[in-house]
Amino acid sequence: MASSDAQICPGCAETIEATARECPLCGELLAFGKADRHQPIEFESRLMRPRSPVRTFAIVFALSAAPMGIMWAWLFALMQGQPFGRILPFGLGFGVTVGLFLGIQMAYLLTQVVRVVRFTDRIEFSRNLDAVIAKMRYIEAVKENEAVIYKPRRRSGAGVAIAVQIDARQATLVGPRMIMSGLLKLLGKTDCRFKVE
Repeated sequence: MASSDAQICPGCAETIEATARECPLCGELLAFGKADRHQPIEFESRLMRPRSPVRTFAIVFALSAAPMGIMWAWLFALMQGQPFGRILPFGLGFGVTVGLFLGIQMAYLLTQVVRVVRFTDRIEFSRNLDAVIAKMRYIEAVKENEAVIYKPRRRSGAGVAIAVQIDARQATLVGPRMIMSGLLKLLGKTDCRFKVE
């Protein structure tokens, strides 16, 4: 049983001082508190709501199937010297195949995921997050209430924005799966102490 000037570390079950923010023995971050994993996340801004994989698939399919099919049919008709209308059904079949492949692949990679990051020092976390986002070549695009939307300096496609909402002890990050994994990896290399829920 821990006294008023001591606490028990949840990571290693050792008794440590009550004011410690980190266990000196195992490195467990102590000042986070417990998060309820079953509690739904309430987004203050509509900009923070993640896009579904089905919507991502539909966007990628629509933007790739018809153009690829028409382009393939046009090139094939020119190379073979046949009429465009005769080759078009085959080209559209090719376009649908490419659209399905790219749609499924991009639905996984560009599906927006939500990551809740708990931290002990808001100022330190914000400073490190801003540095990492700048290193990834993102700039602030929209600010609404506590939510900030970051977009790439150069427009490289749809669905690559990152939304961040920072509260007193946690930040909610919404963005594409492939971008979020890179962001958290770079954030882990900083001196900032955080925990992803």
